[in-house]
Amino acid sequence: MTKLFVLGGYLYQSVAAIGLVFAVSHLVESSAYTQFSLVVALSQFIAVLAFEWLQIAATRFLAGAPEGRKQRLRSAVLSAFALSAAALLVVGPITFHFTAAHRLTAGLALGVAIAQSLADLLLTVLRVDNRLAASAGLAIIRSTCLVTFAAIGAWLGGGAEAALAGMLLAQICGVSATLAYDRTLMRWRRDEVTKSNLAAFAGYGMKAAAASVMHLGAAVSLRFLVVGRLGPSSTEAAGFSLAFDLLQRPFSVLVAAVHMVSFPEVAAKYDRGGRAEAQPATAKLFAFLFCCTSLLMAGMIAFTPDFAWLFVPAAALPAFLAVAPAVTFLAFVNTHLQVTGAVVVHLLKQTQRLILVAFGQLLFTVPLCWFVLAQRGSAASALWLVGTATLLWGLAMAKPTIRFGARPAAGPMALGAAASIAVLALGLAPSAPVPLLVAKLVLAGAATLFVLWRGRFLHSGVAPS
Repeated sequence: MTKLFVLGGYLYQSVAAIGLVFAVSHLVESSAYTQFSLVVALSQFIAVLAFEWLQIAATRFLAGAPEGRKQRLRSAVLSAFALSAAALLVVGPITFHFTAAHRLTAGLALGVAIAQSLADLLLTVLRVDNRLAASAGLAIIRSTCLVTFAAIGAWLGGGAEAALAGMLLAQICGVSATLAYDRTLMRWRRDEVTKSNLAAFAGYGMKAAAASVMHLGAAVSLRFLVVGRLGPSSTEAAGFSLAFDLLQRPFSVLVAAVHMVSFPEVAAKYDRGGRAEAQPATAKLFAFLFCCTSLLMAGMIAFTPDFAWLFVPAAALPAFLAVAPAVTFLAFVNTHLQVTGAVVVHLLKQTQRLILVAFGQLLFTVPLCWFVLAQRGSAASALWLVGTATLLWGLAMAKPTIRFGARPAAGPMALGAAASIAVLALGLAPSAPVPLLVAKLVLAGAATLFVLWRGRFLHSGVAPS
């Protein structure tokens, strides 16, 4: 039941993020939304660049740590965060000085990156401490603040900076709510901070984060290439930005939920008993990830056209629908390249492999997108080719995962694939009148719940074959 609540909390976060995008896109002009989307993407890139290494290290080291050692590791985590934030406050303004960004926009982007990263780090500590319900509830509070304050900011200010100010206030509220729940999360003792712990965090986390930076750099590069090709002020760019913002977010939220409810158990088993003990839990995690993401991709392709006309501004709707399937496919393959293919690599702490995978994606996909756009190809065709290249690269780099021997049970995998095909087929059926659309949604939800129940993904132990 706890895992179900956690997944529901992540689902709420996804819906809130979608609501935020819809709200801001309707409250500001198309050109202002494009600017808002690019600045938020840049802020996320900054957060990954400065703090992702620490969240990765905290998840891996705290998950398998004995109870007596966790507090010492937490002190080291807080010290490392403070050092990263200080470095960002020094380097960030210098970097933005050489860009065209306004000072207020740059300051808000830095503030959002720092506040969001601190909130994420505190929630990560709660999750690996097995307080899943509390972390999910606090994440729901933060998501509610985010969509509310950003929408109010966009409504009052009518521009990207006002919406960013609302996002910053929401992240601060998220940190405050988490500390109100447990003030000991910020407890720090200098004598508990050792060079060996900081070195272990840095050695492992920074290499893994370098891979995350490259992955995100590839995504940000694609956005700038396509927006530059379409024109930043065009409705086509606004439609593309909406699709990129809306259709990738559910995958990242869902995978984060699955990873957080399952990976700490996998890491603890591997640290305690090695590969033999971790194989069944890892295989179950792989099946869980595949079934959830394939069902999500099928549902989004099937139902996005039914809801887009309700929420997407009319001027941006044709461009949105043109790229939506390609963006969904790209999000699906990116998820498995960056998460599923990295599970075993994280267990083995082979962070050099993560860098190789990420660098290959950056090397192949960005020039491919540029070439297609330079040949006057459409944004959709460029994204389809990028997604296919990402899929092929992921398969080529799957050797460590195959060698680990954690083979998902055939039954849940086949059931997930069959349910995904059935959900995808629902998109071919008419959606009018409204009761018919509701019936289709109920059927899709029932198929998803059946797969989760039959695969025993929300239970302890191994999924049945």
